[in-house]
Amino acid sequence: SGDAQTAPLLSLIEGFSAETNYLVWSQVISSLATVKSVFSEDENISNALKKFTLKLIKPTVTKLGWTFAPDEDHLTGQLRALLIHSAGLNGDEDVIKEAQRQFYAYAVGDASAIHNSLRSAVFQINVKYGGRAAYNAVKAEWANTTSIDGKETSLRALGRIEDIKNAEDEDPLAPNLLKDLLDFMATGVPTQDVHTPAATLGVNSKTRLGLWVYIKENWESLRERLGKNMVVLDRFLKLSLQNFSDLETEADIAAFFADKDNRGYDRTLGVVSDSIKGRASYRLRDAEPLLEWLKANQYA
Repeated sequence: SGDAQTAPLLSLIEGFSAETNYLVWSQVISSLATVKSVFSEDENISNALKKFTLKLIKPTVTKLGWTFAPDEDHLTGQLRALLIHSAGLNGDEDVIKEAQRQFYAYAVGDASAIHNSLRSAVFQINVKYGGRAAYNAVKAEWANTTSIDGKETSLRALGRIEDIKNAEDEDPLAPNLLKDLLDFMATGVPTQDVHTPAATLGVNSKTRLGLWVYIKENWESLRERLGKNMVVLDRFLKLSLQNFSDLETEADIAAFFADKDNRGYDRTLGVVSDSIKGRASYRLRDAEPLLEWLKANQYA
């Protein structure tokens, strides 16, 4: 996302809606995710990019469906999982409804209700839209799972929480699901796994700032616990902080760590700073022409 403008990228991507190759789609979804992440604070652009994404992927989502054929090749299954995940998180009502139906069946005891390859997508979609009930169900899944990647899948999904504050309460840590998850990360989640929910919380525009506030307020205990292995602390900081797109937060991060002993993660702080500055300048430069293009093409 250097000097290239976003509008030409979207014009190019529009031509891919009939694509069937997983590797091409993977690159397209990744590029769109970056753009969406940078502009996530801008409601007009954010909503328009969701519409753009859904229009682009809907035909392929519909064509692939939810069923895995016995003779299907591996990449087709990966493509289905990728696009269902993207469609659900971007608000496709049909996908959300089916993900919720499968999740409910799974939660009440039908272990075969969710295909293994779709578990991550279904869990994340449900946590995003399902409030406390879905959050609690995925947290219970983390505790009880026997599948090899079950704990990681559950932790990643928990970071998708959205209904984290009451309208009358402006404290970014209020009230509940975010605070509950941060407490769980501090006391229930093994140290080496804490970065997994942190990565999703850092990507999630609804929780990113609350995570940073929490890091500042609990720095001593985090430094003590995660710093026993610097790789763990380093990874946690990078994944938690690299997705901001405003210079105010970059300055706040720099000021907070200015008087700390940052040996072991000083290079990561530099990478985070460069990343945020790059994203901020991209956002400031491209917001206006991008919104113009989205309006001209009936997405905004």
